Parts: sequence; structure tokens; C-alpha cells
Amino acid sequence: MRPASWPGAPYPFNGSASSRIAMTHDMLSWVIFCAIQRIASLETSMSAAYFSIRNLAKRNRPRLLAALFAILTTPYLSAQIVETGTITGVVRDNTSAVIPSAHVTVRNSDTGLATNTTTDAQGLYVSPPLKPGNYTVEIDVPGFKPVVEK
Repeated sequence: MRPASWPGAPYPFNGSASSRIAMTHDMLSWVIFCAIQRIASLETSMSAAYFSIRNLAKRNRPRLLAALFAILTTPYLSAQIVETGTITGVVRDNTSAVIPSAHVTVRNSDTGLATNTTTDAQGLYVSPPLKPGNYTVEIDVPGFKPVVEK
């Protein structure tokens, strides 16, 4: 579809000022007409159907799946937290000198399960992770009396 004043239009273009004005007017009308049609087509594509839940879900599927995954797995994450603790200490003799390589046994008073460790060069011992409960610490060093702490 072309303006009427283009070559091949129903009336002749003779180069006069009035025909140029008529042609310019027709071309402007045509540009405005095309712009209006373009806007109308955009309005159609931007209609309520464009913003429907189905189209929104199609466009944002990865984000929606990630959010759904996060919402569904959050309650299970708190169930995975395990409460544990450690028992640490320093083994010293009566003069407060540290005792390296002392044998330390940490025993659960309720279950009887024991874990063994030794002190380092500074006399420090650290138990492996332990579940909450009551424990006794037994320290055995050659040449000293065994010590039991509850």
C-alpha cells in the first residue's frame, strides 16, 4: 500500500509546488498511518494475554523452578543440622608444666562409647566431634597416676 502521490499513483506528478505539497502530505499521511498500525500491533502483543500467568511462567521458567526448589527443600535443611561438640583441654603436671604425648580417653557416660586421642607438644588435646551427653575424660601418662574428670 503506497500513498497516492507516488509514481504510478492515480493522479500525475508534474513537479509543481502544489503537486509536491500534495505528495508530501500524502507521504506524511502514509508514515503516520504506518506508525499507528505499528502501535496497534504492539498494543495487541502487549495485551492482557501477554501478561497472563501461562506466558509469565514460560518466560521465567528457570527462575520459578529455582524458587520452587528452594521453597520445597528449606524444611529439610534444618533437619540435616547435627549438633556436635568437642572437648578440649591442656594436660599439666603439679608444677603447671605441659605434658606432651599423654593418652586421653573421652567416654560417654550413658552409652559407654569411648574415643582416644593424645596431647600435642603443647599438652593440648581435642576430642573428635561428640554428640551431646555426659562424658568422662580419663588421662593416662606413664609415671603419673591416672586422672578421671567428669
